[in-house]
Amino acid sequence: MAVVDGFQSVEDVTAGSGPAATITVCGRHREAASTWLQGFQTVERSGGTVGQRCGWMHDFREPEVVLRAHAGSWLGQLSGLDRADYDDWASYLSATHERLCAMHGLDPGHMKGDSAVTWIGMAASELLHGGDMGAALAFLADAEVLVAVGMVADGPDRCC
Repeated sequence: MAVVDGFQSVEDVTAGSGPAATITVCGRHREAASTWLQGFQTVERSGGTVGQRCGWMHDFREPEVVLRAHAGSWLGQLSGLDRADYDDWASYLSATHERLCAMHGLDPGHMKGDSAVTWIGMAASELLHGGDMGAALAFLADAEVLVAVGMVADGPDRCC
């Protein structure tokens, strides 16, 4: 396992500022993390892990910034939906989940396994039911990593 810290600028790295995001990946998925951290300056830590498994991620930016980043960098491309067409994040994520289920022949009421579509549905449900924004963001972070490693519609309980 490796820990990759993503910084928003080279100055952050050289000044010793904390990272904007941190992800733990196995050797097999290290390249996928590069895609996910596109736009960040990255530093790989030697040894150790943060989190318990490949794909664990923590984003330290403000929730609204993180949501906009998800919508702009991968959710919109994956679903073909534009966040501007929805009143709030809950309705956008619900529509995204429904669209992806339709695209992949999945039943939105019976999601299981470790796939990006499942995690997007969990994020939508969290926000629709007045849940915690932090939990929804954690679900989206997992979904983004799963998309990066090619597990959009299906996947094992753990990728590695």
